[in-house]
Amino acid sequence: MQYLAIPFIILAGILNSVQTGANTTVERTIGSVGISLAIIGFVTFLTGAVAAIGGQALADERMPRIADLASLPWWAWLGGAMGAFYVASMLLFASQVGAAVFMALSVTAAVITSLVMDHFGLLGFEVKPANIGRIVGATAMIGGVALIAKS
Repeated sequence: MQYLAIPFIILAGILNSVQTGANTTVERTIGSVGISLAIIGFVTFLTGAVAAIGGQALADERMPRIADLASLPWWAWLGGAMGAFYVASMLLFASQVGAAVFMALSVTAAVITSLVMDHFGLLGFEVKPANIGRIVGATAMIGGVALIAKS
């Protein structure tokens, strides 16, 4: 593993939890999940696009060609909708169950799904078999969710 990536990955996890609080604050203030999702989605994707284009310019890499975009599999275009579903779930349920339970459930579900994706090499990932250590780790996370939810 690239050890320089670890701090960035940890920061991404921290920011994901902080994002939960920021997004639920928008929903509580606006009072509508649908309108809040639209506002959050617009701001998120606009700022993300600006940051990505800026990073692209700084990296001095070529822009993708239309043929590159046309060659993408159909499911690659669904990332934005999946992100919107995640944020909608966050707006609907994080305040009810609490940030810790919401994040524990969503991260554990993500880890289990990722293990399956790695094991079978799905969606372009290199095959990494689900060995006993990975399975025990995922099982421990399920136990952790139960402990967090019960408290």
